Amino acid sequence: MKRILTAGLLALAPFAAGIAGADTIFFRDGTTLDGKVSQPHPNVVRLEVEGGNLSFPASSVLRIEENDKVGRYTLRTNPHTLRHITQMEETTGLTGDEQAEMFKLLEPLSSEDSAERHRAAQAILAVAEEKDIVDFLAHVTTSTTERYLPQVLEIIAELDPVRAREVSQMHLSQQHPTSRSAALAQLARVGGGEVVATVAQGLVDHEPEVQVIAAQSLGQTGARAATPALLDALSSPNARVRVASEQALRQLWGVTEDKSPQEWQSHWNQNRASVPDPINTASLTPLVEKEDPLTTTAYHE
Repeated sequence: MKRILTAGLLALAPFAAGIAGADTIFFRDGTTLDGKVSQPHPNVVRLEVEGGNLSFPASSVLRIEENDKVGRYTLRTNPHTLRHITQMEETTGLTGDEQAEMFKLLEPLSSEDSAERHRAAQAILAVAEEKDIVDFLAHVTTSTTERYLPQVLEIIAELDPVRAREVSQMHLSQQHPTSRSAALAQLARVGGGEVVATVAQGLVDHEPEVQVIAAQSLGQTGARAATPALLDALSSPNARVRVASEQALRQLWGVTEDKSPQEWQSHWNQNRASVPDPINTASLTPLVEKEDPLTTTAYHE
C-alpha cells in the first residue's frame, strides 16, 4: 500500500523517527528522487540512497510516496541530485566523489560499538589532515540524525573550536533531547566562561537526559557561578540528575567527601560572597518549549 505525505504535513516534522522501506520524493519543480526518507530537522528532508545521503529544504518538497524503489546517485539523469551535489561543492569545497566518501566514513559513527565509532572518528580526522572538511561537517549537522550528531560535533570541536561553538549553538533549539545534549556538551567544552549561563539552561529542560548533561558540563567548566542552580537540581525527582549535580558541585569546589543537600547549601552560604554573578534557577528558561502531544501531528496511512 502506498503512503502519501503532503508538504503541509511535512512542515510539522512527523518524520522524526524515520519511515521504514523506500520512498519517492516529488519536488515542486516536477522532478523526483527515490530512496529512504527521514526528517531530522523541521526544515530539512533527508534521503538515504545507495552511495550516500542527500538533504533538501522541506519547502521544495510537494509530497512523498512510500514504495519499494531503491535510490541511487544519478548525476547525469536527475537534475535534483546534480543540483544538490553542485550546491554542496560550493558550500563545502568538496567534490561529489569526496562528499560520497565522507558520508561513508560518517556512517559508522552511529554504531553501538564504541570501538567502531572511535575508528570512524580517527579516519575522519586523518582526512582532515589532508583537506579542510570543517565546512562539510558543519553542513552535515543540519541534516544528520541524532544518531551521530554528538560524534560529528565532537570532531568539529577537535578541528575548529570556534566553529564548533557556532554549530553547537545552532543545535540548542533542536526538539530531540539527544541533539540538545550534544550541543550543550560541546558548547561547554569549547565556549569557556561566556557560555555558562546558556549551558545552565539545560538544568531546567523538560528532559532529564538534557539536565544530566547540563550538570556534567557545568562541572567541567569550573564556573562556580552555577552553584545555586546545581543546588536546586539536588532536589530533582530524577536520581541521575541528582547524582550528576552533586558530582558537578564536587568538581567546582574540589570536594571529595559526601555532602547532603543541606551541607551543600551551608557550603554555598559560607562562600557565595566570593562568587560574582551567581546563576539562580529562577533566571533560567528552557532551551525549547515542551511539545504538546495533543497538537503534534503524527504520520498516518
